[in-house]
Amino acid sequence: MNAAGDFWTSTATRNIYDQMYTYPELADNPSNTTLVRRIKTLYSGPADVPVTATKRAIKATRQSSQPTEKELYLAEVKLPTCGLDNGQGGGAPYSVLVFLGNVPSDAKDWVSSDTFVGPASTLGAMIPSDQVTTSTIDISIALEKAIEDGLTSNEKAKEYLMENLHYRVELVSGSPSQAEVPNQVC
Repeated sequence: MNAAGDFWTSTATRNIYDQMYTYPELADNPSNTTLVRRIKTLYSGPADVPVTATKRAIKATRQSSQPTEKELYLAEVKLPTCGLDNGQGGGAPYSVLVFLGNVPSDAKDWVSSDTFVGPASTLGAMIPSDQVTTSTIDISIALEKAIEDGLTSNEKAKEYLMENLHYRVELVSGSPSQAEVPNQVC
């Protein structure tokens, strides 16, 4: 709160001086040249190295490096917050583990498996609700590796995902649930 007892808002805090705060390098309101020299002295190398670029140089750099188009593949996981009954009227914390390829039969090997792509987790809740948490897991790198290894091609990527994308549900305690639900690739 400020001295009048009003709560700070984002508009009221745009100027750090209003909160009686500043960085030591800014305390005496230095010129830009002085500020650059101070910062370079503290955090950088020689003071004669330029630290800014012209708009023209930045634009030329951006134009020279053409971005490559790449398809991004994401697994969307919808997690019911209270989906797993903890036996005490609430929801137990759990994770959904996503795999691209065979899933090890022993749950202890799941997260160290080469086919493990990533987790989506929820902390559960003490009060039951219908709330759903949505999480996304990037499966692009795993799919690129499958293409590099000759397991599929760019043209057959979606079919490969339909056949090889799997998941397992794991309680935070480490108890696995072997529930398997058909995959859906959008």
